[in-house]
Amino acid sequence: MIMVAAAAGASAGCAKKSPGAAAAGDRTIIVARVNGEDITRHSLAGMMKRMEAINVKTATSETREETRRKALDNLIIQELALQEARRRGLRVEEQSVDRAMERFITSLGHEEGFNNYLKTQKTTAVEVRAQFERSLLLQLIAGSEVVSKVTVTDADVRSEYDRHRDQYIAPEKVTVVDVVVSLEPGDPAAMKKAGELLAQINADKDKDPLHLVPDGTFTVRRLDLEKEKEPELHAAARKLKEGELSGVLRTSDSVHIVKLIHSTPERQLSYEEVKGPLAGKLTAIAQVKRFEEWGKELKKDAKIELLDAAERERP
Repeated sequence: MIMVAAAAGASAGCAKKSPGAAAAGDRTIIVARVNGEDITRHSLAGMMKRMEAINVKTATSETREETRRKALDNLIIQELALQEARRRGLRVEEQSVDRAMERFITSLGHEEGFNNYLKTQKTTAVEVRAQFERSLLLQLIAGSEVVSKVTVTDADVRSEYDRHRDQYIAPEKVTVVDVVVSLEPGDPAAMKKAGELLAQINADKDKDPLHLVPDGTFTVRRLDLEKEKEPELHAAARKLKEGELSGVLRTSDSVHIVKLIHSTPERQLSYEEVKGPLAGKLTAIAQVKRFEEWGKELKKDAKIELLDAAERERP
């Protein structure tokens, strides 16, 4: 899908050529031109920043140059999409822009925060509004050319589920309350302290480790044990009945007392359980494919000039 800015200041932009417009630094450096419309280095830097944030969130590894090329390509497609939207006469309702502006201003702490934002970003309210209008227009054209042209049927989803049933497994879940003695496990005092804590738990009418009063020598935590991360505790907990306490457990690096809260075995997820998320996944994949096709269509007869030295040297 077209990367559309969620916040005005982050909105990627192609600079309209307006004689006498004041700009500084990267705002005046043109890196590409699309059917006569300029893309500035400032816009490219903003797009790169957003894409790098997404890469961090999704644990995607790529070089800065790869991100730069993808960012510029996204900006080029955005500009072509906007030109197509205008050619078709698509318009964004003023009320939609008003609502977007209101939400944005509120998110910044109302007028004072918004004014600080304008100052730090060296922009104006008029420019911010234009950026929101641009983003909403991109959403309109993307809805028409991508979203509305992608259909994932129940049969598609069912077929995908049947082909990859082994991927839709609910893992085993072992939930415990774990008392961890802070002293060194090899220290006799650790075993003595754990024995005292076990006696206190057994004396409690609910036999609840969470009722222990902290004294700095132990911690109590509720957690889902993972076999790979906590193999010794996992094995000990598997031997318990729900609500049952273990004895004092000495692992390779600590001393524990465990109470099993709940245990469920690994199981096959039903089609009904995965249908919604799976349909969303298939739809997203289909939309990305359609967007790539549409990008090629938009570029087919476009005049795209790469003016930045780094871009002219692209293979």
